[in-house]
Amino acid sequence: MKKHTLVWLFAVGFMAFMAAQAAAQEGEKAAPQFTDTYWDLTYPAPQATVFHTLVVQVKDLDKALAQADKIMKKFKLLDNSAMQAPPQRESKRYAAWLLTPEDAEKAAQKLFALGIVKQYNASKNNLPDRIGEIDGKIRQLEQELTLNKAALENMPIAKFMLGRKLAGLQESKKGYEDAQKKARIHLTLIGEEEAFRQY
Repeated sequence: MKKHTLVWLFAVGFMAFMAAQAAAQEGEKAAPQFTDTYWDLTYPAPQATVFHTLVVQVKDLDKALAQADKIMKKFKLLDNSAMQAPPQRESKRYAAWLLTPEDAEKAAQKLFALGIVKQYNASKNNLPDRIGEIDGKIRQLEQELTLNKAALENMPIAKFMLGRKLAGLQESKKGYEDAQKKARIHLTLIGEEEAFRQY
């Protein structure tokens, strides 16, 4: 078994030990969720929570793409340096933007004017439950790190691993909270021939 795996298992075991101690002090049983699987979960935050997907049939692909860009510049765009659309194809054009959820809904309606809307879908991620789970872990770790501060001074590896886990959870929480303020619009422009084949 690799050295870093042993260290992590030790840290997880120590977390369970601290949880049991804290629960015993309160006259309760240790929480059953203290397992390797539960604490090894990672929470990669999505770019946004709201998604608008449009497929619009147009007569001139490049002209329509330029019109779409002009429409979107009227809104406050967010983090678009990170928005990488798929490579353009002869029969299609792609574009994607990040906005606030309120602006995204308005912008999507404006994009309808580009041509014939062949497909439109608005969806939303269910993030609050994940935020609650992350927040619960943060509270547990913060409490146990405080209660066992003196003991951890004699266990620098465990202190480091637990501190790193706490920092990772705090970063994930911030990512999820930021994602709630963003919406993504994904636009696909197609010509008449492509529309005939697909729709």
